[in-house]
Amino acid sequence: QPSYPVFASGDVGAGKSFETPHDSIHFAMGFPMSAIPYASYHPLFFCHHAQCDRVYEKYLQLEPDAAAEFRAHQLSLVQQRYQRESLYEKPLAPFVNPATGKLYTPHECTTAGSAYLGYVYDSVPPTPRGRRHLSEAPHEVVLRDVHVPKLARDGSLGFFAYVLPADEAAGWAGPGADADALATHDAYGGMGAVFGGRGADQCDNCEDHPYQTVAIDVSDAVRRALPAARARGVGVGVRVFVVGPSGAVAPIEAIAGLPAPVLAGPLGREAARQYLLV
Repeated sequence: QPSYPVFASGDVGAGKSFETPHDSIHFAMGFPMSAIPYASYHPLFFCHHAQCDRVYEKYLQLEPDAAAEFRAHQLSLVQQRYQRESLYEKPLAPFVNPATGKLYTPHECTTAGSAYLGYVYDSVPPTPRGRRHLSEAPHEVVLRDVHVPKLARDGSLGFFAYVLPADEAAGWAGPGADADALATHDAYGGMGAVFGGRGADQCDNCEDHPYQTVAIDVSDAVRRALPAARARGVGVGVRVFVVGPSGAVAPIEAIAGLPAPVLAGPLGREAARQYLLV
């Protein structure tokens, strides 16, 4: 299992954090779930977050040192002047712990476990066994350092990744303007998202940690595209199309400030030159 900072934080986890599936569900559900100020008005918000909490509880059972990792990471951030104060003990007003009469703190709510908060789940997800017969690491389209407060100010952004032979990718017009059909194209590899919509009202933590990295597993799409690419003596290329708050579809390069996608994977440097556009 990843360390607690990697698991819990979008800017530390480099696309591997629990924020990745959390944000993708918010985006996929559409408004109001896709906008931070209004998401909790949708009944599915509570179903979604109960499931997130249930998965989170399983992580804590597997990682009993999560609290120590959280505390050490917060102290490190303050010492490096990456954030203004440690969030480990910061009071969470107005929420009072009935057992102590004091305000709850982040470490109580995030690493103490559900029983400490007064409830338990009938069941939690089974212990992951890992991917059996794994012969190579996944290929991922990585969007590094998306500035969420600025780029997702008006709402969540969805990123749809496609893998094609390189000679097709460069001039490819895309899957079309119909957002509902984005995931049905033969070149579709996967999607990711960032959860936004705060507008000008940004929280302190958002300002301290504005960047989030999105990683989209496109392994299956790479395997599908490689035979045709090799037959032509070219590599494979990736294209990413973005769905904004209005539902409009645009290539990522047409949106100022978004990072260029990078295709990362297990192939070595020489193989990458031959087969992958990275």
